[in-house]
Amino acid sequence: MRICCFQSSYEGTDSAFEGYDQFQDPGRYVTGHDFHHVFVKKSTAREQIDEACAAAYDLYFNFMWGQESDSVAGVHEIRYLESKNIPFIGMPSVYLGSGKDVLAKAAKRHGVRVPRESRANFPLIVKPARGCGSLHMTSKSICHNEEELVAQLADMERVFEGKEKLIVQEFVYGGEYASIVLEKNDEVIALQPLAYEFPAEFSAEERWLNFTNKFDLVDQGVIKEVIVTDEALAERLKAAAVQAFRCLGVQGGGMWGRVDMRVNDAGEIFCLEVNQCPAVFYEIGNTWGDDWIIGEYFPGGHQGFFDTIVTSHEFFIAQEKRRKDWLGKYYAQRAHLYTADLIAFAPNVLAHFRTVIKNYDLTGSILDLGCGTGYLRNLLEKYAGDQIQLTGVDLASDMCKLAMEGGYVRTEVAPVQEAIQTFGDNSFDHIVSNGCLHFLNPFDFSALLQKAFSVAARSITISVEDIPDGMCESFAARGLEYAHHYNHTQLMESFQIPADWRVAEALTGSLWVSPTTGFEVPGTVWHFERVRGGVPGPGPGFDSSEQNA
Repeated sequence: MRICCFQSSYEGTDSAFEGYDQFQDPGRYVTGHDFHHVFVKKSTAREQIDEACAAAYDLYFNFMWGQESDSVAGVHEIRYLESKNIPFIGMPSVYLGSGKDVLAKAAKRHGVRVPRESRANFPLIVKPARGCGSLHMTSKSICHNEEELVAQLADMERVFEGKEKLIVQEFVYGGEYASIVLEKNDEVIALQPLAYEFPAEFSAEERWLNFTNKFDLVDQGVIKEVIVTDEALAERLKAAAVQAFRCLGVQGGGMWGRVDMRVNDAGEIFCLEVNQCPAVFYEIGNTWGDDWIIGEYFPGGHQGFFDTIVTSHEFFIAQEKRRKDWLGKYYAQRAHLYTADLIAFAPNVLAHFRTVIKNYDLTGSILDLGCGTGYLRNLLEKYAGDQIQLTGVDLASDMCKLAMEGGYVRTEVAPVQEAIQTFGDNSFDHIVSNGCLHFLNPFDFSALLQKAFSVAARSITISVEDIPDGMCESFAARGLEYAHHYNHTQLMESFQIPADWRVAEALTGSLWVSPTTGFEVPGTVWHFERVRGGVPGPGPGFDSSEQNA
């Protein structure tokens, strides 16, 4: 296959990693394919990505890794790549953006042990939430009193120029460990963990991977990487690594990463972070450990690792296609019942939409994603009269037919995540979506949301369901596994809205009851308004009581 690999270019940057980092090249280890590398610069990213996509490679890999605070291509450029609607393997923006702060929130929900956030129980450690490679992490990162903490926070604000969120956690004394995780079709597996052996003369507070330890002393062999030979501990570490990766809710499509952990004297495992871009496919013989683990402990070595990633990606794409086909047919068959079910089982979410429609100006052109039978038109007409023109998108042809009969000017039978990518900037005044986006996997949801902020000229109103634990299992038990619902709550908490938009409403509570499983589904109806002049608004994780005061 002809395979295109997107890389972050160091040209014209001042990145601290340039002297250490090599680019990731599967071609060093994998035979039978022709790998082409595109070194993406932030200044020319769109042109480079457009050109590569037009070249119609057989497969695309993304190795761009830059965070919001980095000078190299990364999150922003990946979002543009996602807008091209071309499948790729590697980090999507939603995964790359899942930093230590996102893991900490997800951990509380899923019972994953992470260091406790604190401002009192010293010693404390100050970390960048999304910074990678222990950048700017030194011995001063560990603080023993309030004076040291205030000074370190101020110093980190200075070096990151206020572009990086900082977190403060209790420092965990103990050993440092890591385990590679990857998807194998619909499973997540962890490889044999490694431990870091520090010199005997290192104190307890020196036995952690700050920038110097990670990039200099490991490379020099002062700090050694060794396999965990205690099988009981190894199994516990692998289980913790899988749990940490899963709790982020980003699996799907051949993902991999490395989970960094610490184990205290009591044997408790603390997950520090999920490293989305571990040192895999680097120069043969490198000292960073990840390639060594794959080469020695993964069946088939790097070739087997690569093949597993690719086949998992293909499995996911095929599964998503089957799922879309099934959902379209299922809801087409239920179209004649849909409006009655909506009124009977979802009065709360309709009330939230009614509040938004009543309090905000939604006149003009409206794109309804997952329009169903077009019931939202009834609410819109009550407050906006005939000053609306509705376009609907839905997977079910019979739903679209009923929406047209109800007054929609146009409908399209298509997956909403694909249809939205076909519209240009400011194509509609408003975008609405009720009870639909939980069917999208995290990558499609993130890409749709990013695109929505350019397609909508004035406002966006969507429901985001906090799918309860056990609900999807209940679907599967009824033979309805393709009705799987994704929970995008934590993704919304970390989502960064554009500077010229604000959160105008966040109506939270019970939204609807599943007529199939009986589960009550809570969630939030989000209403975003464009702010002319580019005045920044808070992200979705804000305190709605403050916003509406």
